[in-house]
Formats: sequence, C-alpha cells, structure tokens
Amino acid sequence: MTRPLLCRGTRAGTTSSCSAAAPPLVGGCSATNAGFALRGWPADYDGWATRGNPGWSFRELLPLFRAVEADRDVGGEWHGHTGPVPIRRPAPDELSALQRAFLDAAAAGHALVADHNAPGAVGVGPAPRNVCDRLRMSTALTYLARARGRPNLRVRPDALVDRVELAGSTVHGVRLAGGEFVGADAVVLAAGSYGSPAILLRSGVGPAAHLRHLGIPVAVDLPAVGGNLMDHPLVALDLPAFPDQQGPGFQVMLTLWSRRARPDGPPDLHLFRRRTVRA
Repeated sequence: MTRPLLCRGTRAGTTSSCSAAAPPLVGGCSATNAGFALRGWPADYDGWATRGNPGWSFRELLPLFRAVEADRDVGGEWHGHTGPVPIRRPAPDELSALQRAFLDAAAAGHALVADHNAPGAVGVGPAPRNVCDRLRMSTALTYLARARGRPNLRVRPDALVDRVELAGSTVHGVRLAGGEFVGADAVVLAAGSYGSPAILLRSGVGPAAHLRHLGIPVAVDLPAVGGNLMDHPLVALDLPAFPDQQGPGFQVMLTLWSRRARPDGPPDLHLFRRRTVRA
C-alpha cells in the first residue's frame, strides 16, 4: 500500500509528489524493510527538549531505549537486555565475502565502530538490527504476542479509521471508514507518521486555513499537523557482482558526514551493501 505525498527537495528548487510505502498489517512498518535498530543522534533529541519539549532529551529517553531492547551483543550504560525487542549484530564469521570486502574497504579510511547506537559513533561496523533467524521482530511479535491472552484485547481486521470523534476538545471514540462508531474512554492514536496526521486532519485537528480550504470543520487549530515530515531518502546503486558471491545484505553499515553537513551537526549519511542475488 502506498500513499501519495507532497515532497520537497526531490529536485533542486522544486516541489513534486512522491509515494511512500505504508503496509496495512499489524505491526506496521516494523514488519517491513531492513529492520535496522538505530536510534537518533543525541543532539537531535536534545534539540527537541531545548525547543520547549521537556522529557525528550537523549538522557531522559535513554531509559526507554534500554527498556525496549534485549541487546544480545553490546552491554554498558547505553543498552538494555531484558526488553521485548531483540537486537543483534552479525559476528565476523557471519559476514559474507562481499560484506567483509565492504567492511575492509571502508575501514581503510574510517574508524571501526562496534556499536552504532553509542553516542558519537561515526565509522564502519556491524549493523544493529531487530532481525533474528531471518525474521523481522515486529511490534506484533514482540509486544502484541505477549498480550494475546488478555480478555480485554480485541484485534479487529479491516477496520480502517476515518477520524477521531471529539466532544469539545476530548476524544471519545473513532469513526471507521464504513461509518461505524467505536466509543472508548481513552484513544491512543498510533497510525504511523503518515496515518496519524491524516486522521487528525480529517477530524478537524490541524491548520485552520488548510482545513477550511478542504471543507473540513475546524475542531482544533494546530498549525504543525500534517507538515514538517522528514523521511530519509535512499539512493541505490545496482552493480554486477561475482555470480558465485551470493548472500545476505545489510550486515555492515558506514556512518559519516556528507560535504554539506554542518561540522557541529549529526552525521547525515549511512552506506550499506544490500543483498547480493544471482541475475
């Protein structure tokens, strides 16, 4: 399932449309893609806190990062070991020949990094992923599976939420696309980076001028809803490889600064080898 988005920066000085994949399954995007288990750069979180968001600094979030994970490889103050989400990195003897070649080549000019989630980690090393035995450990497997037996839990398939219903400024339920109303004492909106703002906008929560332009009654004027999404672009270079060198991808990662990055800012590039397949 893809969603059309209005994207800036696709070409120099232009604004155009692009598509973004959003899988309609339990677990969402945690069940797709490469399964990298990478935290943000500490300075980014600290910037959120200094802009008036207490509780969002890196040090304040670190206990939550630790609580989420069960890191199988790295200890110390940065990692947890009893959380629901397993994190592992490939051992040296697990690297394919081409992954090893990429690691050795990058190490000729960059530092070796054992833990890409440690603050200040810039260089090349094994990629942390929440993939175990070739299975993505999605939130459906790591969180929902533990709660399956609860009598107050019900997972409803094919229940597309159109909007939240408000009484004044209080949400008291959701309206499904088919018209059905589902009431609740509390509603947690967790429809992802694309779905959550779309639901809010359809509910009348967002920039007032934008909502009026679309003919949606304004419930709450919140100018930031539906804007400022920052996704990570991916540039793939497909090259012919040795036909006998097949194997897994995403085992090694190189973190570095581009020439356009601020010297005092976070690194803005990740390089990795994708899977090698026979043509």
